[in-house]
Amino acid sequence: MRNLTSLIMTLCLATHALADGVYLGGLMNHLNVGVAAPVNGSFPLVITFDDDPGDGLLMVPGEPPLDPPYDVLEDRAYNAQYGWLRQGRWGPGPGEGVFIERIDSTPGLHIYEGAYGTDAGGGISGDLNGEHTLAPIFSTDDSPAYWQWDGRMTHHWHVTDEPGTYEATFSVYVAQDLNGTPGSLSELFIPGEITLTWIDNVSTPDYTADDIDAISLALRTDTTTPDMDYDNNGIVNNDDRTYLIQTLIGTLPADTNLDFTVDLLDLSNLAASFDDTNTSWTQGDANGDGTTNLLDLSLLATHFNTDAVPTPSTLALLLPLTLSATRRSAA
Repeated sequence: MRNLTSLIMTLCLATHALADGVYLGGLMNHLNVGVAAPVNGSFPLVITFDDDPGDGLLMVPGEPPLDPPYDVLEDRAYNAQYGWLRQGRWGPGPGEGVFIERIDSTPGLHIYEGAYGTDAGGGISGDLNGEHTLAPIFSTDDSPAYWQWDGRMTHHWHVTDEPGTYEATFSVYVAQDLNGTPGSLSELFIPGEITLTWIDNVSTPDYTADDIDAISLALRTDTTTPDMDYDNNGIVNNDDRTYLIQTLIGTLPADTNLDFTVDLLDLSNLAASFDDTNTSWTQGDANGDGTTNLLDLSLLATHFNTDAVPTPSTLALLLPLTLSATRRSAA
């Protein structure tokens, strides 16, 4: 199910178009590679962001059809906002090259070669569309883990097929250039590292209300399984249930029919099973405790029709149910 926020992002961030229907995913965020003061005669490479990406950059959907080579993005989530950019006047010595190597990453993250070059004077150079080869790099499809960088601003394509949070740690170093393969490290530069993060909440998962019910029951009975670690932090708890509902499915608490809004249809589901036990998500058990009661009604009221102010007639429908529920709970 496609997260509505991500769809809006796709429309609103329609700058930097590289081909019909293809965008970086938002404003560029450069990975500025510069040098710090020397340490024992060697210059540390330092990598900084243009802007703090926070929890990570949002992936956008690759809507088909896309012309080659961009067809590798079709029906997948992608982002190319991060761009490598040399900061200051430094470079490799004779017979050396600058290499970027993926040293660790979340499984399922694929990277394809891109470009968006600048010359030494800062001007755009080259055919921006043609330079994006979309060839697999950084261990994608058995490619080498390293990639030789010519120092120009370069935006690669980071692609995923399943929703979740993805990280990759890269090392930038200067080494002997053995026909494109790194040899021994340069003694003049100390390698630098940076970790990048992306959030894919636009892939089409198979998650349904049954998955919500399954993790809710497992949490109540202490029978969780590793595949319920939806936020990939190694721990299964209520945060995974929240992540499943709000990030992977992309909806709100109490959206019992999963139509991406909390409205009278959800209120009807809740009312039909009010005060019942052994209830499910579709029966109004919004908090996952197995009972449809005032706690679920409170969640529904909190998120009710969040895109608009409830009308007096809507409030009039909520009030009798609340009063009735209060009386039954007190009885």
